[in-house]
Amino acid sequence: MSSIALVTGGNRGIGLAIAHSLQAAGHDVVVTYRSGNPPTGFKSVQMDVTNTAVSYTHLRAHETDSY
Repeated sequence: MSSIALVTGGNRGIGLAIAHSLQAAGHDVVVTYRSGNPPTGFKSVQMDVTNTAVSYTHLRAHETDSY
């Protein structure tokens, strides 16, 4: 079983570089991003935790889920 890495802010800059490094090291990578386009080559979840109209109490994902 491979490990799963969650990278916040993974659609640009340092977050994207970290996501690529983890993927190159053999990890399954899921990225979150607030705005802009989702990165290609990763499972991704768009979420804005600064939006007070939405409450994220937990995010449960399984490897078999599609994002």
